[in-house]
Amino acid sequence: MSEHLKGEGAAGAVDCGKDPIQSLVQMFVEMVQKGRIAKGQCPARRPVFLKPHGVVKGTFKIREDLPQDLKVGLFAGTEYPAWVRFSSDTLPTISDWKTTLGIGIKLFDTPTPKIFGQPEETTFDFILQNMDVFFVNTATDMCEFTKAGVVDGDYGPYLKAHPETAKLLDEMAKPAASVLASPYWSGLPFAFGPERFVKYKLEPALTLDPPADQPADPTYLAADLEARMKAGEQRFTFCVQFRTDPKTMPLDEATVRWPEAESPYIP
Repeated sequence: MSEHLKGEGAAGAVDCGKDPIQSLVQMFVEMVQKGRIAKGQCPARRPVFLKPHGVVKGTFKIREDLPQDLKVGLFAGTEYPAWVRFSSDTLPTISDWKTTLGIGIKLFDTPTPKIFGQPEETTFDFILQNMDVFFVNTATDMCEFTKAGVVDGDYGPYLKAHPETAKLLDEMAKPAASVLASPYWSGLPFAFGPERFVKYKLEPALTLDPPADQPADPTYLAADLEARMKAGEQRFTFCVQFRTDPKTMPLDEATVRWPEAESPYIP
């Protein structure tokens, strides 16, 4: 995970205990991205989910029978144009096999104003991956994990001291037959109107068993995506899971799965 960041740039002002958020900016932006730009990369390589499988155009459609209490924000609309990027969190030169899959959905012509950033921005992004939890809980945890690779050059000591993170990273290394047949989750909770919180999930219409052995083609996911999109339309169902119990569904513990038995996902 994120080993491609190792050794780029100087350590700079990285102090996870004092200011984890600014330290993450220092590592991802100042050390990695600006370092790549300085080396002449154009466009500069991304810091995470570097390996693209393909980008597709689609439509994000809101259910016509959506209950009134779910018509919040984007979901009060009818449909939005979308561009969708499928990728893996690994280097382009590494095989797709057992990589963490990511999906980025950019919607256009969305309602304004926004609650942060540029108020009149008319786009909106959903970012999900094929794992229902994140591998660390807090910004401090993420900072210390990133520092182990970017600054110290060795994730080993951190993972040895944090077995739960090591376990979750192992769980993320799972085979997939197609980026179109994988479910994706937000991992983190988001506000859904006043005093309501949800997690997101994409459920694929396509069902395929994962391959038992590593495919010979190291870019088999891109080839599969291209072939299936040429053959016809593909669909996902966008779902939300409401937070119904603060004790079992914490907002600040990203490694904790919200029980579906207590709150099933709603399309």
